[in-house]
Amino acid sequence: VYHVTLNKPLEKKDFEKILSGVVLDDGPASVDVLAYADVKDKTQIGVEIHSGRNRIVRRIFESLKYDVRIFSGRVAARGMRAARDSSR
Repeated sequence: VYHVTLNKPLEKKDFEKILSGVVLDDGPASVDVLAYADVKDKTQIGVEIHSGRNRIVRRIFESLKYDVRIFSGRVAARGMRAARDSSR
């Protein structure tokens, strides 16, 4: 689980793109769970991913033109959505 701080709020369209999967230079990348860590501050994102690819979380956000700062560890994010959960 990672806590990601972005240079600007994560737009809804980019949130949905990340949930659907993003194509990077070395192939598709998807997250298992994605959420705003703070619903009032959409620059704070919680990400759960099980891929071991090098700097995958950073590269996902950078591919969508966000500057990223990443912290690993426990993230208290309300409503973290599983990437495969289309019901919300």
